[in-house]
Amino acid sequence: MIYGWITGVKIKLIDMGKIVFGHLTLEMLIAFGVGLVSLLAFILAKARDARDGYGVQRFMRPTWQNILFHITSSFGVLMVLHEISGKVIEHFIPQLAGSGTYHMAMSLLTGALGSSLFGWFLEKWAKRRNASDPNITESNNN
Repeated sequence: MIYGWITGVKIKLIDMGKIVFGHLTLEMLIAFGVGLVSLLAFILAKARDARDGYGVQRFMRPTWQNILFHITSSFGVLMVLHEISGKVIEHFIPQLAGSGTYHMAMSLLTGALGSSLFGWFLEKWAKRRNASDPNITESNNN
């Protein structure tokens, strides 16, 4: 019981420990684990990009163009993963084929990593293009 400082009225608190842990499900724990793994992968990618000089950090600034980029690229990656994952899940995990629960995992992955993955492909393409461009390689040698 907690007593109100001003009114002196007894306030009964709800024991949140019993309620919160009772609602945890396996899917929540898997989503939490996937989120941690994606965060670790992003940190490692940022460290590698800092060494290489190429990276997705220019896509991370909060501008309208970047927000539009994140929405469209995540949606595009979700559409590709949906088409691929549907066939893979039907073949390897037939228990999930009719339930549609894998859509939540796919949307989590594409929301967390879809636009970064697309940005990474753009940066790798730019790095390969710049390595083969004689104007850029000559200016880097000077």
